[in-house]
Order: sequence, then structure tokens, then C-alpha cells
Amino acid sequence: MRDLTELGVSFDEAMALFEETIEDARRQWAARQLKAYPRKQDLELTATALLNDIKSDAVEVNSIVDSRQETIVKTPVGETGVSIPQGDSLCVLTVALGEPAMIADIQEAEFTADHATKRSGLKAWASAPIMIEGVVAGTVCALEGQNPRQWNRGDQVLLEKAAEMISDQVGYWAKTRKHSI
Repeated sequence: MRDLTELGVSFDEAMALFEETIEDARRQWAARQLKAYPRKQDLELTATALLNDIKSDAVEVNSIVDSRQETIVKTPVGETGVSIPQGDSLCVLTVALGEPAMIADIQEAEFTADHATKRSGLKAWASAPIMIEGVVAGTVCALEGQNPRQWNRGDQVLLEKAAEMISDQVGYWAKTRKHSI
């Protein structure tokens, strides 16, 4: 799992490096499929299982479309349909990197010096990409609101498995949908 505090650049500099990836048309299509997936309860079950296994404060499934992150599922039951600018999202960097990423202590990380996530009070974050037809459609994220957390290999495996399950569910649906149009 890539520690974003070791990138050696600020959040804004990282965003500039990855902006082309975020705006890629194929990736945007995949993100729209994730957002349109009609069986949100399936995604919620996967997220809830991850929450129980990883023992995190919250788990989100996010889609990043047209420069905005939208929370599709949040457990424990939280506000969904929330749309925030990608510049206020750490998940956008997981999309850009195409690999799991984490920050163990958001409040102490220079990387997040002037970032909305730090101002929100979030303590730690880890994320894995959701892939559809070979491109990153969104993310599954574990959030810690109480204390910093040293994410371990087991946490990474659980995040990747949850992302893979969601990828399979949504990918199969998107493929059958594409062929029926």
C-alpha cells in the first residue's frame, strides 16, 4: 500500500501530476457505471463486511466522475449521494495511482497541510481502487475518525478484496448492459 506522505510533493502538486489520468474518457465511463449500478444494497453488504473485518470507523464506496467524488455507499449507515470537489478528496489520488494508498496520520502529515480532509478532523485513511474493464472507476476507503492508524498488510488485503468484489459485481453488470444497448 503506497504511503502518500512519501510522495515528496504536496497534494496540489500530486493532483497536477495525475490530472490527465483523472479526466481520461475510458475512466470516466467506468466511473459512471459504478455510479449507475442499480444494486446499491450489494455494495453496502460488501462495505459492511469490510467494516467488520478491518475494524475501521467507517467504510465508503466512492465514484469520481466529472471532477467530483460522490459517495455511493457509506457504513455504518451514513450520508450517501454526497458530492465533493475532487480537490477535497484523497480518494482521487488512489484513482490516479491505480493502486492502494494510505495515510496513517492525516493530522500530522505535511502532505495534507492545507487539505479539506485535515480540516474535517479525519485521522487516518486507506483506499483501494475499484477497476472496471481495466480502468479505475472509483475507490473503497476505510476511514478513522478517532485515532491515527498504522495500516498493515492485512488491512490492504481486505481493502483489495472488497474492491475486487465490487469490481466484479459492477463490471459484470456494465458488460451485460453494454451488450444489451
